[in-house]
Parts: sequence; structure tokens; C-alpha cells
Amino acid sequence: MATGSAPIEANQPDRADPDPLLHSLGPRHELDGFVMNIELTLISIIQGVALSFLADAAKPIFTEGRWSGLPYLVSGVTLILVVWFRSVLHSFTIIRWPLELGHNVLYVVSTLFEALLLSQLTNPRAWYPLGVLTGLIYWFMYWYELRLYRVRREDSPHPRAAALLEVLEREHRLNLFVLAPAIVGGWAVTALMVRTWPVAFLDGGLHVLLGWVQAAVMIGYLAYAGRFYRGIAGEVLAARAPERNENERAI
Repeated sequence: MATGSAPIEANQPDRADPDPLLHSLGPRHELDGFVMNIELTLISIIQGVALSFLADAAKPIFTEGRWSGLPYLVSGVTLILVVWFRSVLHSFTIIRWPLELGHNVLYVVSTLFEALLLSQLTNPRAWYPLGVLTGLIYWFMYWYELRLYRVRREDSPHPRAAALLEVLEREHRLNLFVLAPAIVGGWAVTALMVRTWPVAFLDGGLHVLLGWVQAAVMIGYLAYAGRFYRGIAGEVLAARAPERNENERAI
């Protein structure tokens, strides 16, 4: 080779980066992890706020012996667990880059009404209408989240990931079209009953029976959600393994 000749690499044409912005920010799997951490942090913070409202509203139940609020306390604790549990596992399955701002805004708005609901443990007159409103907001979130499944289907080429998305979306549609409207409808019926016959349900104390029925429904739904996600835990790991190996080879 002649003295001063350019290295072989210098004679090669530069390869155009198909997405220079994404390359500068880091590999895709790092961005996915970054977004997932944001979601998990947001979920934990806002459900912690809801829990603080619940704890404050629960004081009269134990300090003043207002035991009629106990079923609403059970429903409130279960509601926080349901929202937190589904949101966290949602983050592990379909939340990826880029950050979905609209979804996060819905988290904040829904938690606002959730906190208002939980502040009314000893006020059944306000509990039931606020429960209907909170349920409607979460029902709307199910509609909004359908878009996330369409996006994930486009960027999940692996067969295992596609199979997992099919299972998740089928369960999501079950909630959207069956379980969520049934729960919201049940709360609406109880709210109407309390408003129509306040003497029997408020003065006579029959609202406590309605409260225990609601608590049982919430506990049943939490058990259902836990059983479903335990059943797909292995599928989640298997679906993410090919993607993780591909990202490691790309680094």
C-alpha cells in the first residue's frame, strides 16, 4: 500500500441512518424501558394519592364507630388494587415507545374522580353517583386503549408476540363490552335506588347491604384479573424474549 493512502473504511460510502433521531436517543429497547418506567412511576404516585384520600376518609369508621362505612372501605381498597394491578401489568405488555400522552392524561383524570369517590366512604348519598361517574371514565379508558393494541400489532412481528397480543386484546374487549358496562350498570342501579327510596336505603340502613354486594363484586373482579394475568405470565416472558435478543444483536 502506498504511503499516505486512506484506510479502507474511509473509501466506503456512508450508510444512511434510517432514523437518526431514534439512533441518537438510544436503542429501541432502552426507549421502551424508559417509557415503561415513566408509566410505572406515574401509576404508583397517583394511586398513592388515591390511597391517602381513602385513609383519611376511613378514620371516622374506626375512631367514631361508623361501621356502616366498612363495606365502602373494602370496595375502595379493592378498587385501588384493581386499578394499580391492571395498570402495572398493562405497562409490562403493551406500553412501548413513544410515550402515549393521552393515556397518561386519562390516568390522572380518572384518579382525580377516584380520589373524590374514596373521600365519601361515610356518605352513601354521594358515593353511588360518584361511583357511576368514575366507572364511566374507566370504561372510556378501555375504548381509548384499543388504539394501543393496533399500534403494538404493527410493531410486533414475532409470532409469540402476535399471539400474546391476540389474547390480551380478546380479554380487553371482554372488559370493554361485557364486564365494564355490567359493573357501571350495577352502580347506576344502586345509585337510582338510593335516590328514589332514601328513607329505606339511607335512613333505614339498607345501603349497607348494597355496599357489601358491591364489595363482593369488586373482590371477585380482582380475583378474576389476578387469575388471568397469572395464566399469561409465561406467555409475556416468551413474547419479549425474541425481541430482546434481536435488540441485543443490533447494539
